[in-house]
Amino acid sequence: MAGAVVLVVAWGSALAIMAEDRALGELAAQSRAMAAARVARDALPRALEPAERVLSALQSRANAQARGERWEVEAIEKNLLGAVQHGQDGVRAVAASDANGVLTWQPQPGALQPWLGGSGFFLAHRQGRMAPILSHLSGGGVVLSARIVGPAGGLARGGFAGLGLALIDPQRLAQALPGAGGPGEPHLLLFDADGVLLASGHGVRRLERALPPDPLPDGHAERSVIRRGGEHGRVMAVASVQVPGFGLIVQSSVEDVAAGDATNRLGLLVYGLATAISCVVALGLIWLFGRVLREDDKVVGHGPGHVDLLGGLADVTRGREGADRADDAGRIAAARGVMAAGLAHELNQPLAVMALAAENALEALEEGEAGIPSALLRLRRISAQAERAKAIAAQLRSFGRLEAAVLEPVCLADAVRGALGLVGGMLGEAGIEVALRMAPGLAAVRGQPLLIEQLVVNLALNARDAMAASPEGQRRLSIIGEPGLEAHEVRLVVRDTGGGIPAEALERVFDPFFSTKPASKGTGLGLALCRSIMLRFGGHIGLSNLAHGQGAEAVLTFQRARQKQAV
Repeated sequence: MAGAVVLVVAWGSALAIMAEDRALGELAAQSRAMAAARVARDALPRALEPAERVLSALQSRANAQARGERWEVEAIEKNLLGAVQHGQDGVRAVAASDANGVLTWQPQPGALQPWLGGSGFFLAHRQGRMAPILSHLSGGGVVLSARIVGPAGGLARGGFAGLGLALIDPQRLAQALPGAGGPGEPHLLLFDADGVLLASGHGVRRLERALPPDPLPDGHAERSVIRRGGEHGRVMAVASVQVPGFGLIVQSSVEDVAAGDATNRLGLLVYGLATAISCVVALGLIWLFGRVLREDDKVVGHGPGHVDLLGGLADVTRGREGADRADDAGRIAAARGVMAAGLAHELNQPLAVMALAAENALEALEEGEAGIPSALLRLRRISAQAERAKAIAAQLRSFGRLEAAVLEPVCLADAVRGALGLVGGMLGEAGIEVALRMAPGLAAVRGQPLLIEQLVVNLALNARDAMAASPEGQRRLSIIGEPGLEAHEVRLVVRDTGGGIPAEALERVFDPFFSTKPASKGTGLGLALCRSIMLRFGGHIGLSNLAHGQGAEAVLTFQRARQKQAV
């Protein structure tokens, strides 16, 4: 009877532990899958930037053709062909079509079929889609397409004049989708908006059914589930996220969640069974042999029909908590240097403004009552900069915690003017003419006012440094606010007349601590912070050189604020 009770208790405990272990394993697998999907989501826009630059060049080619400037057309075609022949940035072929889908320029014959009028992406662009579309070709390969807008002339301005096409090496996309490093590690796949598989990490194609992500309040779209059944009864954690601006879906899966811990659970079952059998056998031996046990078996007492044994249990909870704290301390120590450098770099600008405003306020107060209004103005500026410094510190903290920004409707024109009010003096001292052009009736955008000011300040100061070597009278900073390529987007273009960005540096300008400036003039965190801010806004930032070495431009694409949130 006692043996049966011990057996039931042992098996009940084993099954309860198994259920808890399975639930914890599934939760951990979902977290790993979601983290991998988010990393790939942030890497994909950069992987597609070279192809986007090709599409921009094809639009410039169409504009030059409309103007009849054949020399410019030939120069653009030569640059594009050179980039493709050298396999630069994973672009394998380029082409352009007319408004009927017939390819009018294809320097690599056979790379694309000569007529695209029946393809889904062509019809989507023709019906008004402005944002680029990444599509899978029936003959193999992946193509990024964009609408070519007709200039004033033969077609109405803004009319559909055809497509620009960039055939992308799938390996370029696979590099942004790292393959699994071992059992229990995430596998990543890339789908288009219709659920068609475009690319996979390390050739993984075991899960080819897209999981549509759910929209979140912060503008992103994410979803994670546990899938059971399927082939061989697999259990897997699946997470999907949407890539803003492209409509793509990154899907990450951790396969065999149940099988991943099968060895542990099997061991647990064997251990439970062995424990139960051992208890039954031990009770039987004690009943049969009574006093046969030796004193070195920790016997502490005897009695009629029983033996008292002394045992011990060790609670390892505190030891595990100590190990977890040690791991956390190691991660914090590794990030401390990055955070310190980031704070020093980004807080230097508001602190400099605060110091100058404080000095001006003191000078104004020395004038007596006549200087009080001026001193109050400086003190208000100091207060505003203190708030800005707090926002910068909060943003840098979010690098480690991946916090979602609290978004609100922001008037882009007001934010830009506020930023120019902070750096206008420095731009004027550098002999830079500022041209601000904001489209009338521009919609409010989703963001945070102080962080949008920080974006413009960073880009304006970078432009100032880029134009330091330009002749006086030719230093011009243009800031243009305009509707985006799609109805839900608003664009801000910041353009300078400097020497541009070295071609070899374009791929790395958003990497933390990468800078083309001397070490004494920058730490390489400004553009990395700009990219982080835009991603949290659900937007996008791109940086490219203008044609003929006329400078560089940054294009910031914001999401429009919802109408019910407008102020």
